[in-house]
Amino acid sequence: MPAGPWLTSIRRSPIPLVQTHGKGARLNYFLPPSVIDPGPFSGPLVTALPDNLLVKTDRMLMAFGLEGRVPFLDHRVVEFGLSLPDRLKVRRHQGKWLLKQWAAPLLPPGHLARPKRGFHVPVGDWLTGDLARRLGERLIANRGIRAWFEPAAIPTLVAARQAGRGGARERFGLMQFAIWHRLFIEEPGLKPGPEEDPLEWV
Repeated sequence: MPAGPWLTSIRRSPIPLVQTHGKGARLNYFLPPSVIDPGPFSGPLVTALPDNLLVKTDRMLMAFGLEGRVPFLDHRVVEFGLSLPDRLKVRRHQGKWLLKQWAAPLLPPGHLARPKRGFHVPVGDWLTGDLARRLGERLIANRGIRAWFEPAAIPTLVAARQAGRGGARERFGLMQFAIWHRLFIEEPGLKPGPEEDPLEWV
């Protein structure tokens, strides 16, 4: 698709899609009013991407001193995608329709027909067995948990996980809250060592 007046108009009338907030500013994405899709397809640009997926990507890359590139977030690609009509984005309950049509000749047969694979942190695999039991015991006794949650419900979460019925993400969230509460509310200034057991800070 030639740039022509379409790209010229984008450069002439930018507005911020993601606003900045003080020192903790997010990246700004500048898009003209004519290409901002008010429908469901623009939601991840201002929620899941900056607050979840890109956060994980950036932290893991920086932890190992690596630079990452996310080509699908090039502003020109984003602008083009948001300008497309819905019929080119989803067709017969298949998402990314136009992208798949473009990529089909470049990929091995059947590659695009594979089921979607999520980008999830495997907390369910981490918080099992004795670790799950120990975490449950410490959560029940934790000052922050007792002040803000119902500690009597924690054994139910532990039992649910041991029986394969979920509950891992809830317990992981409670663990993070308990550690945060101790480090920033109860004993501000404490700094855990990199090799310490996280449970010791719950």
